[in-house]
Amino acid sequence: MEFNDCHVHIRIDPVLFRDKSTLQDYLNERSKNNVCSIVFLHPLVKKLYACDGRQGHLYSARDLRERRIEYVCKGCGNVSFLGDYDPFRVANEKLIRECEGVEGVQPYIYLSLTNNTINEEFLYFENNYKGKFFGIKLHPNLADRKLSEINFNSNYPLIVHTGVEDVCNAEDVVKFAKKYSGNILFAHSAAFNKEALIEIGKLKNAYIDISPTYLLDSLAEGSRGGKSFVNDINDSGDVTTILKNLIDIVGVDKILFGSDYPWGDVEKVEALYDSLKLPENIKNKIFYENYIKFNKIRENYAENE
Repeated sequence: MEFNDCHVHIRIDPVLFRDKSTLQDYLNERSKNNVCSIVFLHPLVKKLYACDGRQGHLYSARDLRERRIEYVCKGCGNVSFLGDYDPFRVANEKLIRECEGVEGVQPYIYLSLTNNTINEEFLYFENNYKGKFFGIKLHPNLADRKLSEINFNSNYPLIVHTGVEDVCNAEDVVKFAKKYSGNILFAHSAAFNKEALIEIGKLKNAYIDISPTYLLDSLAEGSRGGKSFVNDINDSGDVTTILKNLIDIVGVDKILFGSDYPWGDVEKVEALYDSLKLPENIKNKIFYENYIKFNKIRENYAENE
């Protein structure tokens, strides 16, 4: 079976943990059946952490006057970056250059969630690297900023981290998605937020991924739950049922496979594929075809509401 992977983290600068996740590390682990991959920066960069990058001290992006932004340690308040451009710019440029000429690897730029810089930063890459990057990755939780608070639009495909925390709640991302002109992917199955999944199913430009693979396994085993609606999704204790229930809500054309490398295990993709008691055409959509539909620049800017 051939598959595409829509969710791969690549390290450029030293990171807080999972340090062995460079592009070459990923290519060494990549399956021979992996046709294309969307890759973006590993966001847990040590230099953006105050207190020598001690684990548990996440940063927060803050808008200042005159297009300036700062990154602040949420643990102690120390400022670890201050400037008038996105601190991830240099790393994004390095990632784009590393990916040039590497077959099947499609880089997305990682942008900080600040109104002071996000539009100018996108235009910087559009003007200088058009055709060399394929989309955008945003992470509300790490930026400590709700996506609905950001004034940004483009026709590029966009991947957004979603989780159980309020700042990255999938229902908030739905508000943004209704006004966004490009395709938008809710990472991690929209945190299994049922109300959000119902809305995603209605939006022409909205998709979800099933990253990471171990999350599906743990849900099937009943070892995760909490704020998710896992009991609505998992009613028979297997991954096939979880996917069937997701398909019933959002539709089979809206679900993509993502490994969440380096957290997800790339080698287990084939085993996951073989274990699913789903028709081959449905598995092919999830693991291959839907990636192609999502990963394209939309030609128009039609509203999705």
